[in-house]
Amino acid sequence: MRPPIIICTDAFLATEMLSITTEVAGESTGNVNDLHAWLAQTMMAGVTKGLKSLVERPAGGAAMFIASIYRAMPSARGMGNVLLFWQIAKVQ
Repeated sequence: MRPPIIICTDAFLATEMLSITTEVAGESTGNVNDLHAWLAQTMMAGVTKGLKSLVERPAGGAAMFIASIYRAMPSARGMGNVLLFWQIAKVQ
């Protein structure tokens, strides 16, 4: 697993994919794909151990979680309300 700061940076790089170099875009995409795979595996492990139930497949749940958290960051910044990020994250 990569350090959280890299994952957060990738969230913002994803919004600029058309304007960043192919090399940076590839690294960023790889990081997000790694995060997605790890989340899906972690969700499935939770289901297997009886700690979590899922409405959809782990891959879909992981994608929704990432999308929600990644969009929460710029939303909180744009509204000038850091606590908004945590309000959105708690829903997830």
